[in-house]
Amino acid sequence: LASGVRRIYSGDVGYYVMYIILFLSLLIFVQMKWKVW
Repeated sequence: LASGVRRIYSGDVGYYVMYIILFLSLLIFVQMKWKVW
C-alpha cells in the first residue's frame, strides 16, 4: 500500500492532488477571512 501511494505521489497525479489541496486550503482561508470581516 505504501509503495503504491508513493508511486502515485511521485507521478503526475501527485502534483495534481497537491494543487487541489492547495487550492481548497486557499479557498477555505479566504472564506474564513471574509467571515471575520
